[in-house]
Amino acid sequence: MCFLLDRYLSDRNMANKHNLGYKIQEINDLKGENIGYEVLINAEGLSIRQADEIYNKGLMFPHSTQRLIRRLERYVEENSQVLFGKNLFINLERSHLCDKFLLCDIVILSRKAAHKNVNVIIEITERDTCGKCPEIGTGINFLNKNNVLLALDDY
Repeated sequence: MCFLLDRYLSDRNMANKHNLGYKIQEINDLKGENIGYEVLINAEGLSIRQADEIYNKGLMFPHSTQRLIRRLERYVEENSQVLFGKNLFINLERSHLCDKFLLCDIVILSRKAAHKNVNVIIEITERDTCGKCPEIGTGINFLNKNNVLLALDDY
């Protein structure tokens, strides 16, 4: 069984302790033209301890990412004119690649966004909390098989 389950059970409130805010950062090409946006955690207003807790413990668990994906479905729907023809980059922790429900939500978001001519690109982060877990490869293969665009973040 996944070691993250033991960690989660020992600190159940971690995943829901902070109501994370997000910001959309513009991404420009070398000519300065906008090619898309990256979704980032907005740590403004958090203490250093709170931000550290989120980045080093809270992100291991998929709860905040599940909520983010649902929020992004609405965001893409409401902002489809601004996002039309653009890329939307979303960071995904390696430890989330074994959450089949989250992966299905990502596929749904990707398909809905594609209907609005928005490319959802999932950036797999470099944080390695799972070691050589075989489920990571299974998750990547599932997203790839369902035509979700993938990128490596800061490797």
